[in-house]
Amino acid sequence: MRCSQCLLALVLLLIAGCQEQDGEEPGREVGVVEGEMLTFAPIIGQPLDAVVAGSKLWLRDASGDPDLHVVDPADGKVLRSAGRRGGGPTELSGAPGNMQADPTDDGSIWVFDGSRQSLIRFGAESEDSAARFVRIRGGPAVIGKAVWLETNRGVGFTADPEAAFVFFDHDGQVTASLPGEMLGSDSIPMTARIHATITRFSVCVRPGGNRFAIIYGHAAQIAIHRADTAERTLADVPVEGSPNFESDRARRHIVFKRQSVFYLACSATRDRLYALYSGKPVDGTAAGSALLARTIHVFDWEGRFVGSVSLDTGISGLAVDDGRRLIYGTSLETAAIYSFYLPKVLQ
Repeated sequence: MRCSQCLLALVLLLIAGCQEQDGEEPGREVGVVEGEMLTFAPIIGQPLDAVVAGSKLWLRDASGDPDLHVVDPADGKVLRSAGRRGGGPTELSGAPGNMQADPTDDGSIWVFDGSRQSLIRFGAESEDSAARFVRIRGGPAVIGKAVWLETNRGVGFTADPEAAFVFFDHDGQVTASLPGEMLGSDSIPMTARIHATITRFSVCVRPGGNRFAIIYGHAAQIAIHRADTAERTLADVPVEGSPNFESDRARRHIVFKRQSVFYLACSATRDRLYALYSGKPVDGTAAGSALLARTIHVFDWEGRFVGSVSLDTGISGLAVDDGRRLIYGTSLETAAIYSFYLPKVLQ
């Protein structure tokens, strides 16, 4: 009897060991991954965000006009720039709110122009190769960011708690709106909670469109929503951090004041959600360092924490190329683009 129990225990230990080798255990930490400089081109200016669109890598330039650049990830060559300031169908009236790859057209992206409440499609080859202009209209509130969930349905994000999610059709006509949660507890004034929520957040859509994630900059929080109902699941983030609310003596009420930056950016594949984590303070002379991060948290689309990877170089934005098993990172500090090997265990 004792031998049978010992044999059973040994089998269980072997199974557990095999699972660990296969990387199935939650919270797996990968060692430091070394990066290589992909490109450093003066024309790029200040690369803030990146997105992989088919065989191309698009960059958002914080210095602006033009706001966008297309890079060949094979050699780092800048192929063209787009998104100059103006009122035309392939121009931007201000800094773009967000970028998103167009899965129906290799190399094309959609960019949200907040000033015109519009989504604009840019092609990688020429100014008008895939141009399309969709104005979002009929909504109950001003939209801060907007993305496509499917080819015929999108969602916009507002500062109105009662209409936080605004859904629209392929022509931009709003079809529905749903309420949403703001950061902070119910004891905090709603104006302060709204300020903490909307001043820094990123949105990533799961390829296929049935989920989208909101990555918060002023809280260690990631919310994964169903695309049809906006039902929310909070991801199991491995760190803690809440918005900083303080009493303003001059105004005699509670306000939000930036103290730390938590999540900077995100990138999505069908199986994984990648979130760039900073966790650094924004006060003091080194406030700019808060916009550089070396840690990526990885989750599945049910919100489970899969693991993390550390980078040897600080980056400000990221884009994951699942096919090439690469992570591309933008750096506001060096104005360069880096590539990192994506560990298979985190794919």
